[in-house]
Amino acid sequence: MYGELAFAERGCGAYLNGKSIAVSQIDALESAALSSGNMKTLASGGRWAKYGALVARLNRIRGYGDFLHYHLLASGKIDAVIETDVNILDIAACVAIVNEAGGRFTDLDGAPITLQSTSVLATNGRMHAPILAALG
Repeated sequence: MYGELAFAERGCGAYLNGKSIAVSQIDALESAALSSGNMKTLASGGRWAKYGALVARLNRIRGYGDFLHYHLLASGKIDAVIETDVNILDIAACVAIVNEAGGRFTDLDGAPITLQSTSVLATNGRMHAPILAALG
């Protein structure tokens, strides 16, 4: 078994193992599934209590990590990903895949991803504003 191969091309969609993928249609926190990873900076900052309150409202929370949670998000199997302490080299391809699958990918302040970005909020798009508000 060779695992999964995800790819995207701007304007052409996202694919997993050659099949077109799309994010979920979930639009309520109480129905959403979140994956989180690399939480050290979040845990040591002022948003930790807000993150805890957010987790209490969600349907499910997991920690799939690395590229896997972005593949799950782009495939509609989870609805959001939160990470801190990331490097652009680890997320650059995931940004394209999630965006082309219909999702949204920013840092935890809602700013576009840049070469200096170190945090991630990636969602199905519908969950972006409610999660940013909860972490605000």
